[in-house]
Amino acid sequence: MNNRAGLIIGIVIVLLLAVLFMGKERVFWGEMYHPEGKDPYDLNLFKELLESSVENESFVEEIDSSLRHQLDHTISGANYIYVGNHFDLPSEEIEVLYDWIKKGNTALICSKHFPSILSDSYSKLSEEYIINIDSIQQFSMTNSSETFTFKYLFKNETAEREWTSFSHVYKQMNYYEILETNKQAKITYMREKVGNGFIYLYSDPIVFSNLILRTKEGFEHANQVLSFLNQGATYWENANRKFQKNDQPIERNSSPLKFFLSEKSFRAGWYTLLAGALLFLIFRSKRRQRIIPIIKPNINSSIAFAQSVGQLYFQSKSPHYIAEEMMNNYFFFVRKKYRLITNIKDFESVIPKISKKSGISEEQLDSMYKTAKYLLTDLEAKKSEVAELHQKLEYFYKNCK
Repeated sequence: MNNRAGLIIGIVIVLLLAVLFMGKERVFWGEMYHPEGKDPYDLNLFKELLESSVENESFVEEIDSSLRHQLDHTISGANYIYVGNHFDLPSEEIEVLYDWIKKGNTALICSKHFPSILSDSYSKLSEEYIINIDSIQQFSMTNSSETFTFKYLFKNETAEREWTSFSHVYKQMNYYEILETNKQAKITYMREKVGNGFIYLYSDPIVFSNLILRTKEGFEHANQVLSFLNQGATYWENANRKFQKNDQPIERNSSPLKFFLSEKSFRAGWYTLLAGALLFLIFRSKRRQRIIPIIKPNINSSIAFAQSVGQLYFQSKSPHYIAEEMMNNYFFFVRKKYRLITNIKDFESVIPKISKKSGISEEQLDSMYKTAKYLLTDLEAKKSEVAELHQKLEYFYKNCK
């Protein structure tokens, strides 16, 4: 397979995976509490329950502008509802809401965090939060013996989370009425009378999420919580709306990064990312020299070849083959140096010519010839005789002209 074909196949596989991924319905398991969202921890079912619980002549209106302009300040018996992670209205909006409640209206605020300026009596709410880490939590209304048990799921598996509640110190304050507690006997739902109206505070918005409300217990629990509300008009606070003061934009006490950092897992991932970026800047931002390639030293392959051949002949244990190779090398030497073509059969006849040109006596050459002929023809020859032939050849190579 060539590189082009491999590239095409790779692109096709990536496209198929992309189509499968895009076609699959994705479920987000974060606690976002979007009013129209249908993910596990959004509020679509709660809003539908709220709309079905009001009387026919009443209405549910979503707030998308200033409370001063949108709330009807001439009526009483109406409701204001907020459900989300952070109740972070600007101080100007909270003052308007507080005056509206005093006229006989009701506010239900369900959040993990409350502003300290909501009321003088709530100035320490954020400091008095209790966190219990568990996968299951139980809730009991004070006016009923019924207990509601809710389980936290993440990706359809039971998991632990931080269940929030108010401190027990509020039981000692006469102006609070406790409406619900959890299995640790901590307050989760309470109210305070403000003028002619009430402020209801709930400590954990997860009990109104789609995942909880689709259960029978979740539905009944939400009904009991909402039973304290008025039957009049209901205003639903849009947690993402922009605020204005005197027709001028007001900066909200929140931001995407603020919400991101409010979640424990997101916060850990964000700080890990920043730490990684910092380490990269410290250790990898400098200009680096290109890696110098390793050059292998030259190897004398001739010596290795000679050693391999010698080892091969040695392992054969046959003097005949070793002597034949030695004489072939000798005949090649004579042919190249003295221009005399010969072999083992004709060697005896050319001894006088070789002796004349090389300066080696004919007796020495004749002795070498007889030793070689013996090794090449007698299969009973010994290795020691090969050594003798080697010595005679070495004598010739060293002393020839």
